[in-house]
Amino acid sequence: MIKPPMRKPVALMKQTGMRSELTDDQLPPVLRVRQLCCWALLAGCAAVFIRDTLAPQLGVCVESVRADVKCKTDCRGLLGVPGIPPDLQNLEISVHIQSPDPKDKVQALYRTWLARCPVYLALTKPLSIKVTLTKTA
Repeated sequence: MIKPPMRKPVALMKQTGMRSELTDDQLPPVLRVRQLCCWALLAGCAAVFIRDTLAPQLGVCVESVRADVKCKTDCRGLLGVPGIPPDLQNLEISVHIQSPDPKDKVQALYRTWLARCPVYLALTKPLSIKVTLTKTA
């Protein structure tokens, strides 16, 4: 198996033409996937959990549910550029529920989602994570 040579972040940025501020369409595919995975997990948990689990449990009629997630990130941090954090920042989610039921029932549904959504809770509460490494030949 031939391994590609390791490139330093600054060299990679010069070689790929990366600038300090990039739009989503200029991000390398692996970095776009990172953003999309985070958004998809949270948005999917909101929409599916509300519609398929919580609404029936609480007797709320949900005609449609949509979750919009956005955040800021600087892909230079993933490349190891000094002084640039690699983490996601300013994560926001907007949940839109269309329902003929009264607002108080929909609010109760939303509060229940906040209390039970495993993805939301994992992002908002301190969480112990066990990480292991297995090296294979």
